[in-house]
Amino acid sequence: MVIDDIATELEELVGNQFETLVIFSAIWPLMRIANLPGQEVTTKLCNSLMDRFAGRTLLMPTFTPGFDQNGICNLDDLPSQTGALSEAFRKAPEVRRSLSAFFSFAAHGPRSNELASLRPIEAWGDGSLYEWLYTQNAAIVTMGLHPTHCSYTHYAEWLARKSITYRFNKTFSGTIIRDKAAITHTETLFVRQHNPTPINDFTGLLPAYLASGMRVSQEHGFPLSCIGAQAKINAAMTALSHNSFSLISDKELFQ
Repeated sequence: MVIDDIATELEELVGNQFETLVIFSAIWPLMRIANLPGQEVTTKLCNSLMDRFAGRTLLMPTFTPGFDQNGICNLDDLPSQTGALSEAFRKAPEVRRSLSAFFSFAAHGPRSNELASLRPIEAWGDGSLYEWLYTQNAAIVTMGLHPTHCSYTHYAEWLARKSITYRFNKTFSGTIIRDKAAITHTETLFVRQHNPTPINDFTGLLPAYLASGMRVSQEHGFPLSCIGAQAKINAAMTALSHNSFSLISDKELFQ
């Protein structure tokens, strides 16, 4: 019942205006609320979300650590490092995984094959899944997280890269295994510098997100949020235009 209530609340929160949804999640609070084993929670919630948003394109991040010491990234086998729900979703029937050794997403629905075919040179740049989400104005959804805790906000840092001094481009090459095929792949990431290392903190964006149409809710004490990709990134870009260090907490080390 708890899981169904949460899925129903999320369905109402998202509404009908978004054809594509990206869900960023932390499910451990729900395990405590529902008083169920983790595997049962993730399976039931994953199935419920796929049923309720059938006919739309549903994505979840399934990030991985990159190429191994042999220059291989096996997306057929590597589990998602971004939560139990995304791993359950990755394993579901008819789910495709986008091509990236670091920032892959699992996708299900009418646009999943299109997303799986993207081959960007820059992980967050032209022709990337991040750009596609912005162009399509996908719904950016959080479950079990603070409403600002979402890695998609990094796309704003990429767009503002000319003024961002705490990140730099770094290129990686290797072979990606996907759908049992070996694909030679090169991608450029906008990585954080070291010594000192910037610490991202997006919590200060919450007022701007709310003013830009973010909807937030709690069901059984489990937090949910939804905002359009364009509104989210535009709000972050506005903050960066005023202060290029606005998305990091240790800004005094870089100013």
